[in-house]
Amino acid sequence: MPNWVYNALHCKGSKDDLDTLAAFFEMDVEVHSWNPQKGLDDLVIENVPFTYMAMRNPFEEPYNITREEYHSVNGYSDGKQTGKTPGNWYNWNINHWGVKWDAKFNAVQRGDELLSYYFESPWGPPSLDMLLDMSVKFPDIAFTHNYEEEQGWGGEYEFQNEEVSEAREWDEPDSHSDQIERGNSCMCEDGDLDWMYEDCPAKIEAEEKELQNS
Repeated sequence: MPNWVYNALHCKGSKDDLDTLAAFFEMDVEVHSWNPQKGLDDLVIENVPFTYMAMRNPFEEPYNITREEYHSVNGYSDGKQTGKTPGNWYNWNINHWGVKWDAKFNAVQRGDELLSYYFESPWGPPSLDMLLDMSVKFPDIAFTHNYEEEQGWGGEYEFQNEEVSEAREWDEPDSHSDQIERGNSCMCEDGDLDWMYEDCPAKIEAEEKELQNS
């Protein structure tokens, strides 16, 4: 299993513009569904509120990848290496979406002037270039994309009509104070001294007691 990155895409604009954006992102897409009778995945059609396919679709212009090539096995099939083509799903997704799978959609929240999508991506965030290209279609909407990986590194950027106005990134937290500043819980709450940061209050207290008793 990959390390998941938790994403939020906040879209601020007029009600009419957000209605148009919501319709743009919503699509019927092919997804893999396990068939226990076959012992294999079936491709089924599912309607989703948010998909990278809406922004860059391998089956449409300018890409025109065949479904046979896109869905071919990436790896080994019948002892032979397969999928080493630009249009294979893994290669195409990495090169055009920035990640190997489509968004793992979690939730959508809607207000009169704010539309927010919450989704997960494997190992890293989706391509900034893809999101910037999409923003050109909706020049009056202001976007904010923030993301954070399971271990705590992440970033945030604001953009509109292909222009990034604000951007910041952060590394994994490396102290108790860092965790608290980010609004996170700290591992010291579990009570295991071996996993605590040097500035964890519980660790400092334990070390002081040890000195007093020595």
